[in-house]
Amino acid sequence: MCTVIATVLGAAASVMQGMAGQQAANAQAASMENNAKIAEQNAALAGKQGEDAAKRAGIDELRARRDMAMLRGSQRAAFAAAGLDTDSGSAFDAQMSSLSEGEKDIAINQFNAQREKWGHDVEAVNFMNSAADMRAQAGAARAQGRNAFTSGLIGGAAGLVSLAAPKIDAVGSKGVKVGSAYVPPDSVVSKELYKRAPYVAPDSVVSKGLYYR
Repeated sequence: MCTVIATVLGAAASVMQGMAGQQAANAQAASMENNAKIAEQNAALAGKQGEDAAKRAGIDELRARRDMAMLRGSQRAAFAAAGLDTDSGSAFDAQMSSLSEGEKDIAINQFNAQREKWGHDVEAVNFMNSAADMRAQAGAARAQGRNAFTSGLIGGAAGLVSLAAPKIDAVGSKGVKVGSAYVPPDSVVSKELYKRAPYVAPDSVVSKGLYYR
């Protein structure tokens, strides 16, 4: 009776262990998936920051060109009021110099904006790669949990099946003794029992009636 109880308790413990393993794996997978979502959100944010950098560069360029045009208009008006030819000579050179400095400033701003956008784009890619890696880890964790649960079930089932398996008490010329009954050595059932016990030839006569094949 104690053996039966111990076997049942062992089977239950095996199943519980498998369930606990699956729960732990599922919790780990859920954490990984949550981290993956956060990484994807960060990737989206980085992408928007890159787009914002490009938009700001465009707005800054429009503003700079408007200021350049206003400066040139003021210069031309001043030169004309002074009686100078605005399309030649020193007056023209001064206007071209101002335009050149303005174009340089625009080029520098665009370059800086492109570098900023590139940095955000790289950051977004890294976040997405991290998210993909964490989702893969989550999938592996869930698979590990399923394996743990299946192993627990198999272990528990094996323990319970052992209770129902016939116990071989003795083997003799009458066949395999199970409890108080004998299974004839030439029966189909005995062929399975003989796999776990010495086979006794029906017509053999040896010490204690045992003959090992």
